[in-house]
Amino acid sequence: MNTIFTNMDLEGVALASVSYVSAIWMLLHGIRGYQTGLIIESRKGTSVKDYYYRGDIGFYVNVFFYIVGGTAMTGFATWLLMVSLGYW
Repeated sequence: MNTIFTNMDLEGVALASVSYVSAIWMLLHGIRGYQTGLIIESRKGTSVKDYYYRGDIGFYVNVFFYIVGGTAMTGFATWLLMVSLGYW
């Protein structure tokens, strides 16, 4: 019997789902940071936090990369999902 799920790759679908979650987090973090005018980044392995305020070049660089990265990751996740499901 040939169904719609015959050519489906489950690992690809799972990776696309995780990518969607990460992309949404990146987009929401960048948008919310722009709205509030503050982005807080923690350094790995320490309790030190970096604060980026509106007007600082680091703030705009972070907002830009969060939004562009989230948008690109959404496009990649959509492509991966469609290929994994066998539509493309």
